[in-house]
Amino acid sequence: MQNKNSLACLLDQNIREALKRTLREQDSSAAIIDELPLLRGRGRADLAFVNGEMWGFEIKSEADSLVRLGVQADNYESVFEFNTIVAARKHLRLARKKIPTNWGIIEARQIDGETRLHHKYRLSKEFLFEFTKQHPEVLKAYKETLPDKAKPLNDVSIEDRQQAPREAAASDSHRKLEEIPTGTDNADLYHRTILGLLTEIFYPWLTPLQPLSRAPGFFGVVGDAVNFLIPFAEVFA
Repeated sequence: MQNKNSLACLLDQNIREALKRTLREQDSSAAIIDELPLLRGRGRADLAFVNGEMWGFEIKSEADSLVRLGVQADNYESVFEFNTIVAARKHLRLARKKIPTNWGIIEARQIDGETRLHHKYRLSKEFLFEFTKQHPEVLKAYKETLPDKAKPLNDVSIEDRQQAPREAAASDSHRKLEEIPTGTDNADLYHRTILGLLTEIFYPWLTPLQPLSRAPGFFGVVGDAVNFLIPFAEVFA
């Protein structure tokens, strides 16, 4: 037998009220606008949040369809600085394919008769770029957790490591290559020989790289570093 939670349908109004409550907790002085017309009526934003920046929220309840989501996303992109889709779990997989990678994603859940919102991270280069641009203090905090590691060598430092010029015997190297029989059976030996010769010529004094100890992940630091507005941080209302 199904319980009451599984039978309850997560409606637009449930998600909208939970989202408004969360946004007011973040900034009680901000303007929250329902059904804001976009592009002279060509579309509507389910919810707009204005606090010096323009945030758009598209709501997809269990009763909604994602057929027009691509067009809706284009309309949002033309107006808002930041956009987020707030959707029931059944829509998440398809929604990820239809919205830009810089959008936030919030999953709406019905738990014990209460609608709760949970942010779903999108691990993409675009997301990380926008995130670190908006919150440089978080990137700084993350870097402080990393162990010290060797800096890349430039041309000057390589020359400094080579106390005396190393002369490669071209004729000897040529002889070694000629002695390797042709054929696929000796391809690995040929490649290893080439690699060894290049290493001998160009990197005779480099110190082998040491493995780095594991450091906390990027998003593991985010939650502890700052408390900021969605869609760039976990939201649990």
